[in-house]
Amino acid sequence: MSVTILDPRAYSLIATYARTHAVSLSPGQTPEGLVQSLYAANIEAFRGCYPQFDAVLPPLRLTWLNAADAAEVREAVEMWRYNVEEPEDQDLKQDLKAVVAHIEQGYG
Repeated sequence: MSVTILDPRAYSLIATYARTHAVSLSPGQTPEGLVQSLYAANIEAFRGCYPQFDAVLPPLRLTWLNAADAAEVREAVEMWRYNVEEPEDQDLKQDLKAVVAHIEQGYG
């Protein structure tokens, strides 16, 4: 399986959507914290697939957008899931499901 590291815009879309729609996340979790965890899991999956890769990657730089289109957010989540599959962290898994459920309920 091939793994890529998602573009920062994908993470910005997810964070912006969660923030602007007040998606209910795990206690103490923020939209920025959510995508930082998603980014870390993406890097871990990449390194698991390519153990020879040892370069230090820059920290995720979010760009807060005025709005995030639900279809684009859904696509970003699906791209992340393709590259990482399912997170082991249960809170992270639930937070990601909360974003998708919010979109599916037609709030986006």
